[in-house]
Amino acid sequence: MGLFFSLKYTVVYGLTLTWAKAEGYDTPNAPRCLINPTCITSDNTPGSCVELKRCKKLNDLVSNKLDGTSQTEELFRKYKCGWSNNEPMFCCADVRDQVPPKTKPADCGISSINHFGPIEVRTNVLGSWPWMVALGYRKWSDPTISYRCGASLIADEWLLTAAHCVVKTSPFQLITARLGDLDLDDSVVDNASPVDVSIESSSVFPHPKYLDDSRNFDIALLRLKNPVQFTNSTRPICLLSGTTYEKDEYYKRKRPYVIGWGRTENETTPTTLMEVPVKIHNLKECSHKYSDMGGKTFTDNILCAGVPGKDSCQGDSGGPLIFVNTTEVRFYLGGVVSAGNKCATDYPGLYMRVAKFISWINDVTRLDF
Repeated sequence: MGLFFSLKYTVVYGLTLTWAKAEGYDTPNAPRCLINPTCITSDNTPGSCVELKRCKKLNDLVSNKLDGTSQTEELFRKYKCGWSNNEPMFCCADVRDQVPPKTKPADCGISSINHFGPIEVRTNVLGSWPWMVALGYRKWSDPTISYRCGASLIADEWLLTAAHCVVKTSPFQLITARLGDLDLDDSVVDNASPVDVSIESSSVFPHPKYLDDSRNFDIALLRLKNPVQFTNSTRPICLLSGTTYEKDEYYKRKRPYVIGWGRTENETTPTTLMEVPVKIHNLKECSHKYSDMGGKTFTDNILCAGVPGKDSCQGDSGGPLIFVNTTEVRFYLGGVVSAGNKCATDYPGLYMRVAKFISWINDVTRLDF
């Protein structure tokens, strides 16, 4: 197993607007678009590029009867940050949704395969880890899809992955997510019926602090173009949620699993899904070990895990660090593969601690984890 290391993402209330006149990209106070849909508003506040109906401030300003189309166009010139499906998007700091939050999936974290008992590194059978997703990329000049990162299915239309898998990936462009697969080589008979679901650029949500601090905020959400149906080979994983899981005490003596299609210890890249148990390391000791590499100081957004000879590696980025609740016989996503120093060395791998990001996940997905 190995790790992708990166040092480090119309008509409006009766007013018909001429969008070509309201482009505004070169105006001094126009929002600075960082990573669609993350942006900085004209008053220097972090925001998201969203449809007009989801921005309370803009809706309220328009509702307050601005004096004519010219004022409305000037307002939108300041806030416009892009397009999605031929509709203008606006930089908004107070995003709202038109529907109340939904609840998280009740049947999360269930595997039809017995994972208990001693293991070292092993391949899997179909349905072992039904929340595992392969992210597919393509170059503009080449129609071939290559799977370069992993992700976890957390709801019927939401994936959790690493921000560096979706930010500044040129010359590759993320275009699809493959669910329910075992061997990524289509010529291999594994009895899988994988589902490929498109991912549009407007449905990519890197954490808004990633560009400022890639080490401690290397996490992103992806919204699938279409919801998926749950089966034995496609099912969401539960999330470790709550203050108990934000603290180091819970993780002591835990032996979570890392899974993925990443590079192995013999420098080969398997096409079949692999798993390996790892050990959680003390965060302070881990931070000290990495101090000679520079970069931002570690915060408790990070989990360190690995043992010599067993680690995530290149191609595993964005994939899950999985914890098991033996009482419930249910699996939980505790970490997202982020970075490391080479693979399977005495440097532990770095993972984003999912419990520290639950509030952000709830805000983006409008779910209640």
